Amino acid sequence: LVRLSQIDIGFMRLPVGGGMESEFVLQERLVALYKSDIKTDETFRVARFQDEPFILYEGNSSGDISALLKRCNVTPRISVRTADASAVISLVKSGAGMAIIPEGIFKELAGEKTTRGKIKTAPLDIPAYTDIGAVYKDKKEISVAVKTFLKFL
Repeated sequence: LVRLSQIDIGFMRLPVGGGMESEFVLQERLVALYKSDIKTDETFRVARFQDEPFILYEGNSSGDISALLKRCNVTPRISVRTADASAVISLVKSGAGMAIIPEGIFKELAGEKTTRGKIKTAPLDIPAYTDIGAVYKDKKEISVAVKTFLKFL
């Protein structure tokens, strides 16, 4: 909608392209998503993804997830690739594999009522984050209201 000039500002995962500008707003933690019958410590060891069935979330944070796995020399057995976060949650719930997703997406899409104790999240033992930013077309052309709003972020 920002790209189409239907709204002046939006929020999305960074980086953005397509002639849009952005300003960093916050970092969102990446978490492990797994069936509740899998035993783990308070944190989920990234090494546990090695050779395990893995649902790769290819949404805007997929670069952060792939970079984390590469940095840790972990090569999961990718069973499904999808940009649909709801599908990732459903696939993990059905036992198709484990995943890494932004924590906010899980909280938004799969509250306690929908998961019914079938899946859990845990922070990763190697903390990883995805960046979220305010996005707009051209800083020189944004309204005074948007410029003022950006000062408060």
